[in-house]
Amino acid sequence: MLFNPILFVSDPSALPLLMNEFCIYSWNGEAKGFVDLNAKIEKLMNKKLKQLPLPAIGEDSTVAIAEAEIHDDLGRLFQTQIFFGPAKDTKSTIIEELSWLESPKNIPALFDNQKNREQLAVVRSEHGFGAWWKRRGEIKNLERTLAAFSKMLRSEKLLAQLLSSHYMRRSLNPLIMERIDLKTVCQFLSGNITISKLQDSISGGIKLSSEQVKSLESLKGNLKDQVSKADAADSLKLLAEISRYRRGLKYFRFAHRVFNRFTLLNSEQDLKLSKSAGTLYLMPTNTEIEEDDERICHHAIMKADVRGSTTVTDELQNKGLNPASYFSMRFFNPINKILETYGANKVFIEGDAIILSFLEFEHTPARMVLRGSSLWLLKRYAEGCWLQQSLFYPDGSSPFRIGSGHLLCRRGPTLPLR
Repeated sequence: MLFNPILFVSDPSALPLLMNEFCIYSWNGEAKGFVDLNAKIEKLMNKKLKQLPLPAIGEDSTVAIAEAEIHDDLGRLFQTQIFFGPAKDTKSTIIEELSWLESPKNIPALFDNQKNREQLAVVRSEHGFGAWWKRRGEIKNLERTLAAFSKMLRSEKLLAQLLSSHYMRRSLNPLIMERIDLKTVCQFLSGNITISKLQDSISGGIKLSSEQVKSLESLKGNLKDQVSKADAADSLKLLAEISRYRRGLKYFRFAHRVFNRFTLLNSEQDLKLSKSAGTLYLMPTNTEIEEDDERICHHAIMKADVRGSTTVTDELQNKGLNPASYFSMRFFNPINKILETYGANKVFIEGDAIILSFLEFEHTPARMVLRGSSLWLLKRYAEGCWLQQSLFYPDGSSPFRIGSGHLLCRRGPTLPLR
């Protein structure tokens, strides 16, 4: 989510963003271009794929102003209203639901005709004629849906506009981009303006060289050929780009809803009030962090429990013995005595389970030995269990088993562990 390219621009509909990362949905860099196209796609998918209902992209938004988010410190959340409508203020819980069209991997999984045909042969060989016939009907419907999507793009005269993005990011000369507005280049490549109008749009009376004009004309011709030859593979690629953009918009809105719940304070009065309310979190810079010998730099967690203890508990009760006392005396008291030897801290010891922490501090000579300390302690724990099971089950029929887990983290713990 943090690598969402939309987070790095000031406008989710900016032309450079759409050209380099997605598709150009509007020559003017307006959100309305994608909004109109998306509405047609949602209508098409719900008509063709009734078994895969597609909710409107802004279905989870609210129309009641009293329920809407009102804070937008970075000025980005309100930009998403044209796509989604006002975001509902859910207070401390933020949820962003993704539909099947917001998962780009679903697009080839559903609409890749070649893979679907290959899968069809496997279905018949493994599941018989009935399953093959049913799957064949589903694949036919998916193929018709993709064809209807391609037809819609052609009828709306959007195919050249969307495909131009892919050609421009691969083939457009950077020197031309320095002189000509991106919108103007897109309009020329799609056949909406002539080369003379493109030349007139350049400020300062500068004209493109004959070689640059030739490269643009060649690029325009290639794009025209690609549009005329566009097939299911091109439609599949464009639908996947639309899926990525829908997901990116939802991630963008989610991120800014999170950002708006943070406030940076710098006045002494605000800092005191926030600290007294328990809502102040300090984020010092590197120069503000003081060296501290007691600062924890690494930590490890060891968890171990005795498997089969339920059986042992029942047998102890049948013999009139106290299971709690038995485990304390035979297992956990010996463990407590050796914790200090291995530098372990007791987090939890109860019943048949133990959870121990191992901490390493700045500037201490015993650094980088956490894993070894925890494993040696586990070995001692296992030896104690083996001794007790040999006493309790001399015939070797013991139900005892030891389950253990280790976690080594190269930073201090988030919560206190001692």
